[in-house]
Amino acid sequence: MWIRVDPEMMLIRKVTIGQMTQQLEYMLMYERDVVSQIEAMETLQGFPNTQTLNLLQEVIENDKFYFRVRCQASESIVEVQNKMVVQQPLVASQNILMRLFQGYYGCRSAPYIPSSNNFVVTSSNLQSYMLIK
Repeated sequence: MWIRVDPEMMLIRKVTIGQMTQQLEYMLMYERDVVSQIEAMETLQGFPNTQTLNLLQEVIENDKFYFRVRCQASESIVEVQNKMVVQQPLVASQNILMRLFQGYYGCRSAPYIPSSNNFVVTSSNLQSYMLIK
């Protein structure tokens, strides 16, 4: 359950509420409030595991999320993977950001070869441009 203490953000305060990881994952995936999605991502960075990485990858690949949430998810993946290298070196060796980069920039036949740069920013693909940038 997510409770907004001060939705207008008028008061100077710091509220710390502990929630289970399942609740944070649900809040990230299904909450429509951008601030709560970003706060859920920041809290999930403290739980470095493969489930968190897969969840953040889903956020990046889903076009229905706000582009700033998707950009924050890519930064959160870096934080989680860095923490996982210390705790679980073999599991963290798979680099999700590299696979996403190859998916966006790589050729279809050989993803490790960069494709030509013919990206034109229009109103329909502005969100993907901000994420790739």
